[in-house]
Amino acid sequence: AVSLAFHHLDDFAVVESWSGYFHPTNPTGMTRLDLGSTRKNRRANVHTAVAGLRQAFRTHPTFFGFYVGRGDARFRAENLALHRQLLDAGIPHVFELYPGAHERRVWSEHARAWLGLALAHLAPATGSDPPAGLSGFATVAKGPAGGVVLSGRIPDRAVPSDRRSSAIYLPPDFSTSERYPVIFLLHGFPGSPSGFYDSLRLAKVADGLISSERARSFVAVMPVAGRTTGRRTEDEWAGPWETYLVHDVVPWANAHLPLSPRFADRAIAGLSAGAFGAVDLTLRHPGMFGVAESWSGYFQPFRDGPLAHANAAQLAAHNPTLLVRREAPALRREHVRFFLSTGFNHGGIFRRWTFQFASELKSLRIPHRVWASQHPDRGRYLRLQLPAALEYAFS
Repeated sequence: AVSLAFHHLDDFAVVESWSGYFHPTNPTGMTRLDLGSTRKNRRANVHTAVAGLRQAFRTHPTFFGFYVGRGDARFRAENLALHRQLLDAGIPHVFELYPGAHERRVWSEHARAWLGLALAHLAPATGSDPPAGLSGFATVAKGPAGGVVLSGRIPDRAVPSDRRSSAIYLPPDFSTSERYPVIFLLHGFPGSPSGFYDSLRLAKVADGLISSERARSFVAVMPVAGRTTGRRTEDEWAGPWETYLVHDVVPWANAHLPLSPRFADRAIAGLSAGAFGAVDLTLRHPGMFGVAESWSGYFQPFRDGPLAHANAAQLAAHNPTLLVRREAPALRREHVRFFLSTGFNHGGIFRRWTFQFASELKSLRIPHRVWASQHPDRGRYLRLQLPAALEYAFS
């Protein structure tokens, strides 16, 4: 926990270690592990991070506390050593040496006090904490301005056995008396909602855009989908997952969140297979979404997931390149807008497909914008394009 937090201080405000150790070791704590290189060993060793913590704690105010049993033969010496290092470096922290060894009795006896310390140093509850309509949802991420990501289950009548959690982003100063635009974010396969709030740091980016007035306050809904067993890479937002989104997720959001009724305030976006789903669903359900965004997607269906055994007519019914021509008059009339972003070729998805679909939109006189990475960056472009994608939807 300590090693992870020290490398991601923008994600944690409180870091505690209860009878822990601070370097790579086997489960006994007695044998040092070699991670394969000097760089990896140093990165995983908390002691080597102390020199940079003084400035890091100023940039990201952090409460750090740890304790160990006085009779803990395995970890007492290392805890004392870290305590002395932090004192010498002038880094604020809390350290306690308790009677007892490395045993449950010590942890049970002091758990309440240390949980209390953690809670005392967390930010106070705000209007962005779960409102009454979202009972059962728990906070999993927070933005720097007070936005919050909540995780909980959106009931799935299409697949009732699916108990996995979806996620919701609520903006800073969220109020049930307001009406917010919304974006539905569809993950790829394999994938989950955490790809948005963890990997892409949605709360941090969204809070920044809203605070700087580059985007209006908005809500994001991140449903979970896809098979739970088998080859999870082979799935699509079609079949039961299309039914779930259209007939469960969207109505649930309308009932439980204070959303704007304006068609232009309803956006949908996705990553990879989710990008295909976002565009496909927009074209298959006219009048549901006023903005459709494809982030590194494709525009003709793959034969996988619910479409693995589809016939030609069924594939055509899920082909955005064909559907956009059929729906072009309605799209122009309703002022539906598209945002298309792309990096470089990955996993059988080609960059040129995005430009080809953009050319199709241009020929049909449908409003759109293209964001393209200028050089290969191992997927980093997905974070880089996120502010532009959200601005396009909510500026």
